[in-house]
Amino acid sequence: MSIAGNFQFDGFAAIAAGVDSGRSPFMLGREQLSFLINGTARGGFLAPRPGLIKRRLSFLDEDFEVDAATQAAFTANGRFQRAHSYVHDNGKGCLIVSIGGHIFRIEIDTYAVHDLTAQAGFFNRSDSARSWFCQAEHLLLHQNASDVMCYYDGNTLRRASPYTLGGDMLPGGSVMTYNNGRVWLASPDGMSFIAGDAVYSDGTREAILKVTENQYLTGGGAFTNRGAFASPAGIGPITGMHSIAVQDTPTAQSSLQVFGPFGAFAINSGLDRVAWQTTTNPVQTVSLLANGLTSQEAGVNVNGDLWLRSPDGIRSYALAQRDQGTWVNTPLSREVERALRRDDTTLLSYASGVLFDNRLITTCAPQIATNAEHQIRGIVHPGMVALDFAPVSSMFSRVSPVWDGLWTGLRILQLVRVPTPTATRCFLFTLNDDSEIELWELTLAARFDNNSVDDQRIQWVIETPAYGFKNGGWSLLQLGWGDIWLNRVAGTLDGVVKYRPDSDPMWRDWSTFQACATYENCDHDACTVPESWLEQYRVHMRLPEPTAVCDLTNNKPTNFGYRFAARIELTGHAQVPQFRMATREQIEDTTGACPETTCTLLGIADNCNVDDFSYTIAS
Repeated sequence: MSIAGNFQFDGFAAIAAGVDSGRSPFMLGREQLSFLINGTARGGFLAPRPGLIKRRLSFLDEDFEVDAATQAAFTANGRFQRAHSYVHDNGKGCLIVSIGGHIFRIEIDTYAVHDLTAQAGFFNRSDSARSWFCQAEHLLLHQNASDVMCYYDGNTLRRASPYTLGGDMLPGGSVMTYNNGRVWLASPDGMSFIAGDAVYSDGTREAILKVTENQYLTGGGAFTNRGAFASPAGIGPITGMHSIAVQDTPTAQSSLQVFGPFGAFAINSGLDRVAWQTTTNPVQTVSLLANGLTSQEAGVNVNGDLWLRSPDGIRSYALAQRDQGTWVNTPLSREVERALRRDDTTLLSYASGVLFDNRLITTCAPQIATNAEHQIRGIVHPGMVALDFAPVSSMFSRVSPVWDGLWTGLRILQLVRVPTPTATRCFLFTLNDDSEIELWELTLAARFDNNSVDDQRIQWVIETPAYGFKNGGWSLLQLGWGDIWLNRVAGTLDGVVKYRPDSDPMWRDWSTFQACATYENCDHDACTVPESWLEQYRVHMRLPEPTAVCDLTNNKPTNFGYRFAARIELTGHAQVPQFRMATREQIEDTTGACPETTCTLLGIADNCNVDDFSYTIAS
């Protein structure tokens, strides 16, 4: 039936506080969303996340013929073992990746792939579960907790000559970092660590590869647990080593932070080696208790702070230290708990994160990926969560960071950030449906996924709070019509709107709509340089009164309730600045009813639930 007059309106006009799935939708205000998938609230208006573009890799040999062996070793064979950026002294960057014991270099301008191990004449173990990389000065070091360390100088990959085998270089190990002019290296089992020689200690930058000064507090050997790993306050085996950025210091680095999954301790790495034996200050001091870091690549420096993927969520090092001893020392990711609850905690050692476009982006929901022969290709993540550090900030108005929610579309092996002299770029190593490794790039503002020739419209989802309208959820209401405003429409935008009353576990169909706005004067195949046209807007798209069905469990129409939430499923590019629902108050039965003597269970099938990770980008 149609309703008219005495309407109550509720909805949003801008989203300034991002996503919060950690609280009931009943508790959220108009400036927040219950959830957002593949979207962003930067600037206050909702829009799809920036597009992801597949980079077509080139496997050409010196004769410009396809190098089938290199291509197969990279894409189809072997286990993904980890990747890292390498930055030359001139600022030019590239990608280095270990797959199945091969180490490849990828140029980020031509996307040419070179097998460095084949050129060097040696390979690492193909069955290693993972690798660790660290750039120190002009050298990129590689460890896999099994083979002897190898290092890359920008031209050649070489095998080290470790002191354990009669040489004078760093031995085989696992987690590494470069802090205050020295390489710090954890043992293969993560239960001890050593430091290499200081840079230029022998007059060269390559001195960082050597271990001729190695002494610990009482002289000689490696640093062992010394209580830091012991129960009940143990941090566990070393999972990461990081330096926190500090201004007005010679190296811009703080003391070394050594992390385990359950805490961290600090090393006064700035002291001279000789002074370590006579210092009156503790060399190792516990800096975090209870929660630490799960993966070296999931510790991300953010403007003097370090953000950590901990076993219980995503944390800030600075806030974890500040809140120690209080009741509120909790993760800062409760707002995206809906995505993180899918995490297999036994696989969090493969998590990765980056700071890109002033967002912290961290992988989630890890799972083991195998090929048709049941061989493990790697640990993939079907999504990533994004924390925006600049949602609506300006010079004179600073606000707290907000969560943009869940971003999906690819099965991500690792996120890698590559700094260059002109711009920082963000790459994703992924696994496609044929179990082939691919390289994708997260753009700053692309409207669509895939690439500029074969655009794929992004599927994104907005879930609103459960609005209580004028009486705050205390009056029985009938849902009538609704409106959705659109800005920056480019191409075809398809919308499906659903609703649910109160705590209904199912989303009910409401309406569909479509907006079309031509943004180019021709297809890419028809002309070389298409002319761009302006994006368009729509004052509002009217959502008619939903068709109600009988909710037998509650003996009422489905469009009757005390609160209403909406789910807006969009495919395409646009901004959503405003949305409203119209309701009218209904007269309630005040006499009550006799309780039923029998109970009839009306079940709802689990397959009616939505899948947050359903969107997939076609390769």
